[in-house]
Amino acid sequence: MAVENKEERTLKRLEEAMRCPQCQKQFQDPRYLSCGHSFCRKCIGEFVVMKSVSCIKCEKSSHVPHGDTNNLIKNLALAGLVDSCKNPYSEPSIKCSGCRVYESREAVDYCYTCQKAICSLCTQSHFNFRHKVVPITDYEMESMNVRDKMTQSLVNRTAIKKTALEQRKELVSTQMKRVEASASNLIEDVRRTFNEHVKHLQEERDAILEETREREGFLLNKLQTVEDYVQKYSESLSKISSNLLINNKKRLRGGALSTYITLCQELEALLEDDIDLDIVKESSAYAESFTFHANEPTNMGMTERADPEEWKLRFDYVAPNRGAVRSMCATPDGKLAVGYSKNSGGLNFFSPYGKWEHLESMAGVLVRSVAFLPDGRCVILDTDNTLYIYSISMEKLSFEFETLDNTVGGTGQLCVDEQHAIFVAYKKAKKIQIFSPRGGAAQREITFDSIEPLDIRVSPSGAVVLVSWRKLKVLNLKGDAIGELTHNTCDELIVADVCRDNTVIVAYVSQRAGTAGMDLLTVRRYDSTTDFKLKETLFQDWPIEISAMPFYSIRELITGEICFCTKDRIYLFQKPAGTINDVGFGDYDICPTRP
Repeated sequence: MAVENKEERTLKRLEEAMRCPQCQKQFQDPRYLSCGHSFCRKCIGEFVVMKSVSCIKCEKSSHVPHGDTNNLIKNLALAGLVDSCKNPYSEPSIKCSGCRVYESREAVDYCYTCQKAICSLCTQSHFNFRHKVVPITDYEMESMNVRDKMTQSLVNRTAIKKTALEQRKELVSTQMKRVEASASNLIEDVRRTFNEHVKHLQEERDAILEETREREGFLLNKLQTVEDYVQKYSESLSKISSNLLINNKKRLRGGALSTYITLCQELEALLEDDIDLDIVKESSAYAESFTFHANEPTNMGMTERADPEEWKLRFDYVAPNRGAVRSMCATPDGKLAVGYSKNSGGLNFFSPYGKWEHLESMAGVLVRSVAFLPDGRCVILDTDNTLYIYSISMEKLSFEFETLDNTVGGTGQLCVDEQHAIFVAYKKAKKIQIFSPRGGAAQREITFDSIEPLDIRVSPSGAVVLVSWRKLKVLNLKGDAIGELTHNTCDELIVADVCRDNTVIVAYVSQRAGTAGMDLLTVRRYDSTTDFKLKETLFQDWPIEISAMPFYSIRELITGEICFCTKDRIYLFQKPAGTINDVGFGDYDICPTRP
C-alpha cells in the first residue's frame, strides 16, 4: 500500500509539472521565458505587452523578440515528456505530408524526390510520377546510420579540438607570465635608479611607474580576454558534445531527428572556427620591447622603444645530439622541434626561453624531416622515406603512407599546409606527392625539373617553394613555375622559410668567409613568393660556428623569433620591437572569424 501511495504521489507531481501555471492545463507548445519558467505559447501571447511579458511565478520581465511568441525558445524536453505521457505505450507515428483533402493518415513510405513522408493512398501517385519511394522504416534506418557516423566524426574532432584548446590556454598562460616578468623587471630597474635621486625627481619617477603599470594592465587585460574566450569556447564544445552523446542513445524520429541534425550542424560550424593567437604573440613582444636606460642625474631615465631595426641573438646553444641535427620546425604552441638523423634519432623540443625540453625518442626513428599539422599532430619523414604521424601526446598512429623509397625517389623532404595536406618532395624522382593525414596512396603528384630540392615549403596562398643551395623555385599546385630566385655566388649557400604573412626569409651563409673559423650569416626578407622583391635585410654578416657537414635550416616561430641551425648548433634571434604598433591594440579583433 505504501508503495502504491508513493507511486500515486509521483504521478501527481508529474502531472503538476506538465501543467501550465497560467491555464492549468497540460502544456501545449511550451516555451521558455528568460527567467527559466515555461508556459504554453498561447498563454504567453495573452499577456505580451510592448514586446515583453511578466512571469506570473517570479514576476520577472522577459523580452519577446518582435512581440512574436514563436521567437521564444521551445522547451523540447518538456514537450517530449508531455507527448510521451499522452500515449506511453507506443511511439508517436509520422503523419502523411501529402494528404490535402482527408485527415492525415499514418505515413508508411518516404518520397526522396519530394522529401515527404506519405501514406499508402499517396504512394501510388508518387510511383506514377516516377518518384523515388522507399518504406518509411528504410528511410529511418538510413537516417540513423547517417546520424551515427556524423556523431562519431564530431566526437572525434571535438576531442582533438579540446586538446588543441588546452595547448592554446597553456600558450596564453605562458605569454601572460612573460608580460608580467617584463613589467616586473622594468619596474625594478626604474626604482633602483630613481631611489638615488628621489628628492629631485619624484614626479618623474611616479609618472614612469604609472605608465608601466598601465601598459602591464592593458596587455594583461587583452590576454585575459583571450583566456576567458578560450575557456568559454571549450565549455561550449563540451556541453554540445555531451548533448550529442546523450541523444545519440535515443531513437529519434520526425522533428526530434531534424533538431538533432541541426545541432550536429551547429557543432560542425563551431569546430571549423579557430582562435586567432596573433594578439597573444604581439602582446608579449610589445611588453618586452620597452626598456629602461639610466642617464645623468639631470635626466635620470626614461622608458623607450628598443631600436626597431636591431635584431639580437637571444640564444646560441649546442644541440644535445651534436652533429646529428637534420631538420627543425616551429610547433603550434610556440616551441621549436629539432629532429636528429643519427645516434638513435628522435626529437628535441626547444622553448623560446632558452631551455631544452624533453627528448622524444620515438622508438629510434631517424628523422630526416619534421612538420606539425595545424591541429597539433606531428608528421615525421625518416631517413628511409617512411612517413609517420603522431598524436598531440606523441603517440604513434596506425596510418601507413605509400611513399617512394630512397632507391626510387632519392632523398625526400616534408612539409604541411593549413588544410592538413602533407607534401613530400623527392630529389631523384623530381616529383612531389601530396597525402591526406589518413594515410594511403598520394592524392596528387606534381612533377618539376631544373632543381634538386633540399627543402620544401608551402605558402599560405598555396604556392609550393622548393629550396636548393643555389635556387628557390615556386610552383602552383598544377606544377607550373610561377617564381624563381637564383643565387650564383660560389662561396654562399642559401636556405629559406615561408612566413605566415606570405613573405619569404632567406638565409645566406658565406662559407669560410669569416675569421677565427667562423662562417657569416645574412638574412633577408622578400615580400612575396612570385617576384621576390627585397623587403628588408634583417641582419648581415653575423658570425656562426663552422659545421663539419654543411647543413643549414631557417624557421620563423609563431612568436616572431627566427631560428637558424647547423648540424651542431641552434641560433635564436629576437624579433625587433618596431613591428608592434606603439599605440597598442585598440583596433585589433581577437577572433575576427566569430560573429
